[in-house]
Amino acid sequence: MYLLQNPDWTGEAICVDNSGKQSQFFIPSIGLETYMTPNKAVDLNGTVMVKAANISIPDLAVDFIPLS
Repeated sequence: MYLLQNPDWTGEAICVDNSGKQSQFFIPSIGLETYMTPNKAVDLNGTVMVKAANISIPDLAVDFIPLS
């Protein structure tokens, strides 16, 4: 609900695993982990700014897109 109520929210995502097709990121400000493909390579423990895109409350799912 927070992300739906704050559509302009952006946050920092930390790369915690980049060994697969998509990298795994942790977003500390909202306590979520997600998988995504960043615009450029991100080293382990590197950061990227993200924005919430597709939010589905019934599925408890959020897609994040990298901003940088």
